[in-house]
Amino acid sequence: MAMIMRLVAVDGGRNVAFGLEWLTPPGEKPIVKERRAMAREAKASHTVLLRVDQDRPVVGVARGLPRRANAYSAASLFSMYMKKACAVLVWDLGQRRVAIVGVRNGLPVVGFDTIVPVEEVSTKLGDFARLTQLDLKAFGNIQISGFDIEKANLEDMLAPIGASKVARLVPATLPKGLIIGVLIAGATVVAASYGLDYYRSYQADAEAKRRAAAHIDVNIAYRTVLPKVLANAGLRAEHISDMLYTFRSLPLTHKGWWLHKVVCQQSLCTVTWDINGGTFDTFAEESIPHALSTRNQPNFKNIIQDFPVSINPGSRGIDAKSLLPQTTFETRVGTMVQLLTGSWKSGQPLIPVTLTLGSPAILALPAGATENQIQNPIRVGTWAMQGKLWMVKFPASFPAGFTVESLSIEVPPNDPESATATIEGKYYVKK
Repeated sequence: MAMIMRLVAVDGGRNVAFGLEWLTPPGEKPIVKERRAMAREAKASHTVLLRVDQDRPVVGVARGLPRRANAYSAASLFSMYMKKACAVLVWDLGQRRVAIVGVRNGLPVVGFDTIVPVEEVSTKLGDFARLTQLDLKAFGNIQISGFDIEKANLEDMLAPIGASKVARLVPATLPKGLIIGVLIAGATVVAASYGLDYYRSYQADAEAKRRAAAHIDVNIAYRTVLPKVLANAGLRAEHISDMLYTFRSLPLTHKGWWLHKVVCQQSLCTVTWDINGGTFDTFAEESIPHALSTRNQPNFKNIIQDFPVSINPGSRGIDAKSLLPQTTFETRVGTMVQLLTGSWKSGQPLIPVTLTLGSPAILALPAGATENQIQNPIRVGTWAMQGKLWMVKFPASFPAGFTVESLSIEVPPNDPESATATIEGKYYVKK
């Protein structure tokens, strides 16, 4: 895949690189091995690994850079700089070329670590705004008509502790001299041990396998890994009651302590109790059934407990045949929210519930493949819902393709009627 890259010099002899290609590892092998394989397939000179909590890491691929280039990925730096925001970095490179970096939820958006002519910047920014469907926050060193761009500089992004280490571009191959030395040593040992003929046969067989692997149809690889990834997709939204069971089994008060917050994930609920007239001793007088652990907090005002979450195995995983096309899905979900909140009547929500969808990307994209190579892909995005506690059952009636990853419930002290819930998960759609 053709790729235009540009280095921008900053302080201390360092450079910031624009124009990387971003790939998602399949997630079937240790990330170290997958990163190495992706670098080989992409003929990369350098790579960078970017990790985000509760998301699979992504690998940035650079090509054609000198091995000793002291360079850092602009997209990695900007992703960490903006953290969970949806934002775009617009950087004037001179000679009527402009770099554009789009990030969302701490990750670069595919196709938006790029360099374009200055005449195309407005169109590219509009594409990013339509893709993310969120308010656009723009930063950079250039002003574009029709967009509010806040002034930024690359030194500020390199400044935070750890940013340089995480964003640094690492050479994808060993130094040439070392490679030759290793090959010579390896050839000598093999030839001496097994004979020159065997070694030549071994080399020919390895080369044949390498060539065969290089010509594997990415769509065959995609269809091979996809069923396993979908089977491990997590709790389907229609079974959210499985995650609710632990919360429902808990008392609101216990020996002078108030159940303030419950955070449930796939296998565990963490409960925070607030002091409400009791002590650590009174709380311990009577155990709460099924508690796995109890931790008195050093502020003397909270107790934290863990409880198991029991989910039926049949409630997990996604059936690809049940998924809706992306446009149909968006229409169905939008209509559902409009009817649910009553906003179609007055233009303003009558029920205080919000549902947000992140932009989807291809699920389990094979190493070295690009999105436009995949035929009939399955895409995955994030979603979140916030509202009153009694709305927590709403996801059970969502269209097929929603999964639940976490459920958070907060109950204000002595005011259970004001309890709120936040649900987060992923959604899956067809092309």
